[in-house]
Amino acid sequence: SDAVVFLSSVRWGQTNMYYQNLIERLTWIENRHTNLGESNLVKDIESGFICVGQNWNGENVVDTQKKVLSFFGFDVKDELSWNWQFTNKISDETEESYKEAFPTFVKKFDLDNLY
Repeated sequence: SDAVVFLSSVRWGQTNMYYQNLIERLTWIENRHTNLGESNLVKDIESGFICVGQNWNGENVVDTQKKVLSFFGFDVKDELSWNWQFTNKISDETEESYKEAFPTFVKKFDLDNLY
């Protein structure tokens, strides 16, 4: 691939289990390169990280995952890395907030034509 964009939802302030498992599986790239002296398969492949969440820590998650991807050798692009979250209120787990989040997301990204 010329570019890879990783996606994850953010729940309880961190990436979801599926993304975490993917990153754990990518450690074979690091092991192959540093321990066995073989080529780095992802070196300089452009990448990004996008996450979407309800209420907190999305910006920190993006910053952390950009560092993780850089560690593996990806060429992480700021233009391909961003976060959207509905609110910055950590404790906002109300039903009303969740009901408001989806239409706000649809409007923000002009997705009305998908429904």
